[in-house]
Amino acid sequence: MTDGQRHALRLLDLLLADQTRGQRSMRGTTLLCRPEPLEEYRCMTDEEFCQGWAYRLGPHFVDALDIALDRRMRDKKPYYAWTQGTRFAFKVGHTLHRTDESGVVQVMEAKEASSARDGVTREPGSVRVQVYAPAAEPTIWEKTSVLNVTQDAFVRYLITGEGN
Repeated sequence: MTDGQRHALRLLDLLLADQTRGQRSMRGTTLLCRPEPLEEYRCMTDEEFCQGWAYRLGPHFVDALDIALDRRMRDKKPYYAWTQGTRFAFKVGHTLHRTDESGVVQVMEAKEASSARDGVTREPGSVRVQVYAPAAEPTIWEKTSVLNVTQDAFVRYLITGEGN
């Protein structure tokens, strides 16, 4: 397991534990996709986004991972910082390749997760994903299985490459 995977799984467990207890968790500046917080606004490149994960996710997946650029205050002065939440929202058509090119997943059905707030229980959402593996022909992918999981479990799957 890579350092990036260990970091992401530890943070995912912490974020979801707060939500499971019905507590509204504050959006933090520690991101699933990066071990170091991005305190100030700056663009993230493909190379530094989700390092060490089993699947390759670029910065264009910030919405799906509930990463947002939020306005914060420091010493009574506004600044912008990337923050992490748990409203995961992978959508139909999202296609992700394994970092080692040994497989592809494509979202076929999806319902986004919601956050716990004021006594309302968090809904983990759901995704139905088609899994593909390389065929004998180099440019062809064969369907191998279907995953029916929550958005939370899908994020864990993208991190580790292991799932139901």
